Amino acid sequence: MRGRYYPDNNRYALEKFDVLDIVSIAPQDDFFKPFSWKFNTGIHRKPMADGEDKLYYRLNAGAGLAAKYPYLDSAIQ
Repeated sequence: MRGRYYPDNNRYALEKFDVLDIVSIAPQDDFFKPFSWKFNTGIHRKPMADGEDKLYYRLNAGAGLAAKYPYLDSAIQ
């Protein structure tokens, strides 16, 4: 949750309220082939075309693949 205080109006406003925010990144290897995915949902405040800042419901989801960078392991050791 994130809010903002407007001193000119002596007003508080909700800027963002995330109900659920998950990011699952699982790199693939020779044996396991998992999918990586994300899911975010909540209420956000955004400036609209009429000049007002309004709250709107947002759903953001996605899926993909992740790979392990092979040269990074040898650089760490």
